[in-house]
Amino acid sequence: MLFAARGFDGVSVRDLAQRVGISAPTLYHHFPDKQSLYVAAVERAFAAHKQGIVSALARDIPPRARLRHLVETFAGLAAGDETFRKLVLRELLDGDDARLAVLAAQIFSEPHGLIVQLARETASDLDPYLLVNSLFGMVLFGIQAAPLRRHLPGEGSKQQKPSHIADHVATLLERAGDRGRER
Repeated sequence: MLFAARGFDGVSVRDLAQRVGISAPTLYHHFPDKQSLYVAAVERAFAAHKQGIVSALARDIPPRARLRHLVETFAGLAAGDETFRKLVLRELLDGDDARLAVLAAQIFSEPHGLIVQLARETASDLDPYLLVNSLFGMVLFGIQAAPLRRHLPGEGSKQQKPSHIADHVATLLERAGDRGRER
């Protein structure tokens, strides 16, 4: 996807029309502006992932097991879809407040709310919003940094596996929850 490769500002409507083999006016017939097209593209890229995340959260298992399952699911999704991963990271780096507000409201709000609730259940003494950010940040960065880690001393093949990254992140989150309960 062009947006993942070049970012929102690096892609013109003309580029998009050319990529899909239609004219720019035809594209404008379906989407009123570039941002509407972009949001639709991100929604499409995220649709299957959103369903996977919501399904992981809906499992009838204890909260800590759900948290671990969520981390494993998200790591698999993020590792398996470079386009999705790049879209999310580009948006965070670009920091366009208007686009972020639209994406938050239209795409990320539902799963985020469910994950915040799970965070409250598993680590009630921690800020649930920051816990969710930590979860996603650790998984995304862990997967995105894999090419660099290959060149660092002491790295092994297991550190490159999404399942190992997920296990590490889930264990950190569980220990944070345990530490909070000890206080």
